Amino acid sequence: MTFLRPTAEDTASSGHGYSSGANGTHPKRPPPPRVKVDKTSSSNLPPRPSLPPPPSSGGPRAKALYPYEGQYSDELSFSAGQVLSLKNKVDSEWYDCALGGKVGLVPASYLEIIQPLPGDVAGVEDSDEWDDDEDMGKIIYVYKGKERTVEVGSDVIENPSLSALRQCISEDLRLPTEDFVLNYQDSAGDLIEIVDQDDLKLMQRDGVGRRTQGPSPGGNQQNLLQCSPWTLHISRTGDYSVYNNGHR
Repeated sequence: MTFLRPTAEDTASSGHGYSSGANGTHPKRPPPPRVKVDKTSSSNLPPRPSLPPPPSSGGPRAKALYPYEGQYSDELSFSAGQVLSLKNKVDSEWYDCALGGKVGLVPASYLEIIQPLPGDVAGVEDSDEWDDDEDMGKIIYVYKGKERTVEVGSDVIENPSLSALRQCISEDLRLPTEDFVLNYQDSAGDLIEIVDQDDLKLMQRDGVGRRTQGPSPGGNQQNLLQCSPWTLHISRTGDYSVYNNGHR
């Protein structure tokens, strides 16, 4: 039996085998393999976790002035310098804040407001009371031997409350309320600690202070600021040396 080698014309017409070239015949390169794409294969993969949103640098927020360890389950713990998102102002002493995905109560005296909540003016309960000097006054207090004053609403002087006084002093000295004690000086020169509303009544009756009015910061003698007729004396918590008998 005789086998005939296919000619170049035969292989060219069949579309496979050999191809003719300048130097003779060469094997054809095989076509690239076809890859079947399974369009449904991605549904079998586990879902990709969503990326957390980038931290927001805007919105109502405050910086922690001091570290705080929450005393109850509804309070936040944080370190000094951390920035907390303000959610709601509960009252003059507490904010609802968010930090690290948690929401809880934070003492207002531990915060430095960076951007207040809408409609809230940090450190001021009712802005209408502060529209003019007639509704303002000064609390006189002594801290570390130096006399200081802090401007407040005149109602705080006329009807002082323990929480309002502590908050004013805390904001002015930048100290947490639990780090200091309020005292007044009696006629004998002794310091008496103020622990409740009854002590405030005694301070108003017996407390020694500057019973005059002082000029407004603008120097207008016709526009006088009401000064507290009593003087607060601030001591640090646990410092009993300021008392005559060494005790409260």
